[in-house]
Amino acid sequence: MSSLSRRACYKCGNVGHYAEVCSSAERLCYNCKQPGHESNGCPLPRTTDAKQCYHCQGLGHVQADCPTLRLTGAAAGGRCYNCGQPGHLARACPAPNAAGLGRGAPLAPRGGFGGYGRGGFPAATPAPVAPIAPIAPIAPAA
Repeated sequence: MSSLSRRACYKCGNVGHYAEVCSSAERLCYNCKQPGHESNGCPLPRTTDAKQCYHCQGLGHVQADCPTLRLTGAAAGGRCYNCGQPGHLARACPAPNAAGLGRGAPLAPRGGFGGYGRGGFPAATPAPVAPIAPIAPIAPAA
């Protein structure tokens, strides 16, 4: 099966084509596949029946519930976000929470750039800005 035939269209949610060639007249709700609203405003209960996993491209589940990730511990490049060790996910980590951080807190910057912004430059920290002094009103001309 080609990668195209397993990828869901972002416009209608169906598998087998991309949004740029979608024949649907308007964007459909990802939850119920009906027009007129988005999934965050869907009146029907949320379901994963038609959802596509971003990890394995399978249908019927989302990445957080991917059976492939559960079996291989492949999240975060195969390392636990809590202890940094391979082979398990943070929710199943046997080690206490790292440095008192919340469960599953990453040990390293996330986002694929390793603490560097796009283009290979270190992520900038904004410089503090001095407060602006109030301006005194101008007296009317006599």
